[in-house]
Amino acid sequence: MLSRSAASRRPRRTLLAVAGAGTLLVPAALAGRPGTQWAALAAGVVLLVWHVLVARAGGTRGRGVAGLAAEAFGPRAEVAVHVLYFAGIACGQAAVAGAAGEFAADGRAATVVSAAVLLVAGGCAHAGLLPGPGGRATRLAAVLLLTAAWWLLPGLLRLDGRLPDGGAWGPAAVLVVLFAWVGAEGDVPALPRLRPRAVARLLYGPAVCAASLALVLAAPQPGPDSVRAARVAGAAAAVVLTAYCATNLASCGARWSRLWLRSAPLDATVPAGTPAKAPAAASPVTRRGIWAAVAVAAAVLALARAVHLPAAVLLLGPGTATACVLVLPAAAALRLHRATPVPEASLPGAVAPSSDMFEP
Repeated sequence: MLSRSAASRRPRRTLLAVAGAGTLLVPAALAGRPGTQWAALAAGVVLLVWHVLVARAGGTRGRGVAGLAAEAFGPRAEVAVHVLYFAGIACGQAAVAGAAGEFAADGRAATVVSAAVLLVAGGCAHAGLLPGPGGRATRLAAVLLLTAAWWLLPGLLRLDGRLPDGGAWGPAAVLVVLFAWVGAEGDVPALPRLRPRAVARLLYGPAVCAASLALVLAAPQPGPDSVRAARVAGAAAAVVLTAYCATNLASCGARWSRLWLRSAPLDATVPAGTPAKAPAAASPVTRRGIWAAVAVAAAVLALARAVHLPAAVLLLGPGTATACVLVLPAAAALRLHRATPVPEASLPGAVAPSSDMFEP
């Protein structure tokens, strides 16, 4: 039975899994686009249904998306999940580093800051200098404070460009919104029975995150300039994004280890946007994976600078990877539902099990 204290931890677990670099980048990339908040709410509703579907199939907590995909489709699906994660996270760090540079500086100085973010984050991931529970909580608090400041002072954190309007760019904005949900897919608990209380506990945290994202996207834009406040907020955002970039690169290293060694340890309970265990960061294969991800991110960022693509457009890469990662467990859940025999409790005269089987 799920205790009251465990139920109260659910929104916090979801915030820790979801809130991160995307919480800062997505509002800045989509600021001022008409209808963006409604697109965010629509995506949130779809993700709530997704949570129920995946939870009924056994969830992803304790085994990750790769474990669920492997159960339904076999080991090749597990490999595909790790490849998607590595590619999506590595490309996403180009957007994270690019946004950090644009938040903190202008012109060529922004490019220098972006390169420094990648190098510092790669060095921290290489050495295993990753935040512990207290550091992650502090990092989350900084993100929430910066987001609140961005809402109260519209335009406080600005990117040099934004996602274009009209045409196919409208639906593409949904992919950018999905970048803000990275991490939620790896923290879905099992929901053996569809009871109202259990479903409400399952969806409480994601619903709060969806409503919060829509509220932030509804902030009025643009706002009055405040040069001093913008510089302080931009520098703080760059530091926070560097910390997230380090944990994401460590996650890339863990995925690389799994792909190359297969038997390398990977904590499946840790979402994609959180760090791998510190011992894994000491592995030579993991370190090569970290720097391979840095090289991918640097190449994507350099190409974007060469063709004058704004950091907002770079979010489409990891957003597309996130969409694919969400589709895989949904397809796996549907396959497992069809393959699961009718339980005895559903037969006439059978006694149903306890209604509170939801695990925190």
